[in-house]
Amino acid sequence: MNKDPVVAHYLLQHEHSLQQMGCLEVPSLPRPTLRNDIHRIFRLDSWMRGYGQGTERFYTRMKPALRLASLMITESCMLPWFTHLCHGKRVRVEGTHDSKGYVYLEPRRPSREGIEEVRRALRDLAEVVVFMFVPERYSEGKWKNSWGTSAVCWRKWPWSRRFRAVDYPFMSRAAVRFEGEGHGLPEIALNREFARFFDSGYEECTSSEQYRVMYMFAVTLVHELAHAFWMFIGRGGSPPGTGEEPRWHKEELRAELGYSWETITMGRIVEPVLGVYGMLKRPCALVSLRTEAWAAGQPEPRAVRALIDTVSMRMKKVENWRGVFFGRPVDGGRGTEWFVGTSMSSKHKNCVSVIHAIPLRWIAQWFSECEWRNRREVWRAHRLIHGCNIAEGRPYDPPGLGPTFMMVHLRLANKEPQLWVSSIVQDDPNIDWERMATKAVSVYDGF
Repeated sequence: MNKDPVVAHYLLQHEHSLQQMGCLEVPSLPRPTLRNDIHRIFRLDSWMRGYGQGTERFYTRMKPALRLASLMITESCMLPWFTHLCHGKRVRVEGTHDSKGYVYLEPRRPSREGIEEVRRALRDLAEVVVFMFVPERYSEGKWKNSWGTSAVCWRKWPWSRRFRAVDYPFMSRAAVRFEGEGHGLPEIALNREFARFFDSGYEECTSSEQYRVMYMFAVTLVHELAHAFWMFIGRGGSPPGTGEEPRWHKEELRAELGYSWETITMGRIVEPVLGVYGMLKRPCALVSLRTEAWAAGQPEPRAVRALIDTVSMRMKKVENWRGVFFGRPVDGGRGTEWFVGTSMSSKHKNCVSVIHAIPLRWIAQWFSECEWRNRREVWRAHRLIHGCNIAEGRPYDPPGLGPTFMMVHLRLANKEPQLWVSSIVQDDPNIDWERMATKAVSVYDGF
């Protein structure tokens, strides 16, 4: 959950606007209409039984989210991120006296075979991956604020000693072969709040709250699966699955494959604010937050420049606002450190944070069979028209939010920080950022 008091304070002040924009409660939302099969990786017998689990009690309620997560790892338009993870050339950048070295993936031309290879790898991963919820006793402390955790830690969680052998999913003989071939065998532990929601909170929630939680659950599953996929394919590291995670492309400031997948594929990193997983009685909304920082005297990124140029014309400046922003303009948001790097150097005097409230219509469209059918048509048409040589354009863009509430915190060198808000803005700089980030990688070119 976003813990920044300034974000919560100013969102609460605009509760009426949030409601008008459809970001809090929307009556008569359509029910999820997805009809696709649930990928075998999420089947019930991939989930732990026994101590602190009980997934079989509420698995049916999880199905809409599992169907969405399944589309995220099977639809052609969603898979190029994974193909780049499989085939990108590992390039090591050596560290300097004031920075740590890192690995990034250099692009190689995607292919139809690459997509099919990813599908096969995900089917193989389904034979060995294990899902579980953090047991109640361990749901505080270090596990409380983590949406999910992935590790090649076979039976080494603090609570693993409480599981019996029969509690583990059946592992085929293929698991032994995969491990022998250098594949990691990952486990994924999910925040206890998800289990509480599906077990006892689901029926008490409005459809708006249900949609918010189901979306967060689906995204968290695939976020962790991005880590698990890297562990499984075993690209470097001994023992298998322990190799250093790369930066998906060299412009990323930190290696965090889950956030990379969310940003590139979904267009944003989303989290709850004004509530936890939609279950509190007070108003709850989902927001996305993106922070960019650049050194004083250096040109701002193009997307930032476009944003700054339009802020004063399209938004209302908040006067006499109270906020304490130290190294980072907005604290506590998911992905903040990923956007700005592991630390904010004193030379980074300029930064901007963009906070969008997420409309329910945007969330609900991910659960619509009709919407997915439209996306398949766009992808297919682009491939038929452009073939293998694309001069311009991309077949897939993460969907924009449309009109919604936006808040911008701007801090420029030697100037007072500024806070701007608007409830009618349609600008979506997140999408422009990702278009520029993926252009050189070319993973969304048709093939």
